[in-house]
Amino acid sequence: MLTKKDFQALANMLNMATSVDNPDIIGKTSLVDQLCVYLKHKNPRFDAARFRAACEGKD
Repeated sequence: MLTKKDFQALANMLNMATSVDNPDIIGKTSLVDQLCVYLKHKNPRFDAARFRAACEGKD
């Protein structure tokens, strides 16, 4: 179950991944990088390479 802290972290990641020039554009690579760091912190067994592959549609 996600907590308030998780939702705040996700909102922060989206904010940090948003383009300065155009707030409607979110950098996928930046967002995935930040998610990997966060998810690894939440679960030491998190497989970042597998997650990245899934984000690219390479199951």
